[in-house]
Amino acid sequence: RQKTFLVTKPDLTHLTRHQYCSKSRGTNLAGKPVLTLFTKECCQLCDEALEDLGPERLDMVELREVDITLEENEHWFNKYRYEIPVFYLNKKFLCKNRMDLDLFDAEIKKLSQET
Repeated sequence: RQKTFLVTKPDLTHLTRHQYCSKSRGTNLAGKPVLTLFTKECCQLCDEALEDLGPERLDMVELREVDITLEENEHWFNKYRYEIPVFYLNKKFLCKNRMDLDLFDAEIKKLSQET
């Protein structure tokens, strides 16, 4: 006998950061703050930082990744090669080396009060 489940929101907790980003691109992101992650392939600290954020916080933002190892991102590579993960929120530096959840929450709250 087959079970039927009603899912109202996709469960993204099992996805890698690359899969999460590709899933996010298809949704309506109007009005969401942009969280930019400066990263590279096989960055375990980046994966851990996104895990720390969790799906609820990630749903509040449009997540964009910048692969610092790409030729067009040489500037970011020179600046952050020893610092990743590095996060910007709406083009403003947020944190590096790990996700500061208290700071993220405070900045999201501040942005929501501005609108």
